[in-house]
Amino acid sequence: MPMLEQQPAHPGPPPQRDALLSLSAPTQAWSRLDGSMAGEGLSGVFHGGWRFVRSIALLVDGEPVELSPSSSETDWALFRGSAPGRAAEGGGVVLERMREVGPGTLVERATLANDSEAPIEALMELAVEVAFAPLEAVRAGRPAGVAVRARVDGDEAVVTDGIRTLRVQGRGGRVRLERD
Repeated sequence: MPMLEQQPAHPGPPPQRDALLSLSAPTQAWSRLDGSMAGEGLSGVFHGGWRFVRSIALLVDGEPVELSPSSSETDWALFRGSAPGRAAEGGGVVLERMREVGPGTLVERATLANDSEAPIEALMELAVEVAFAPLEAVRAGRPAGVAVRARVDGDEAVVTDGIRTLRVQGRGGRVRLERD
């Protein structure tokens, strides 16, 4: 009797041992276990058969941060660690990153907590690399992107290929576009 392969319930990248999936169908966020999305392989934000975001980097004063997974459920994940070069007198500076996925949405929250009496100043950035590509091409290792147009509209960046649209907002911060 021939063996039949069972198809996954949700189309998407195949499971990886060193990957973390946050899912609320049809939206998926694939990252490393530390929460980083470095843009290689299957990392990124996917929706409806397309990858919209290739990478998201969390930076403090321009430096990448190393976090550890703290907890996760199907549709959210929490990561914690120390902010680089941020030892405050009498305490430390802790960085917390929370990712929550909903149908058609991804929310990334980054919080610095200073447990000392000394005030600190820090620049926190979430650098988002947009790269629209069909899921099949990403899975095959050939993620040639499609041409997109980007603009800043008020407090959000809007990226579109004419069919699909991605909106990136920064609550309490500013949004800017950098082009290659």
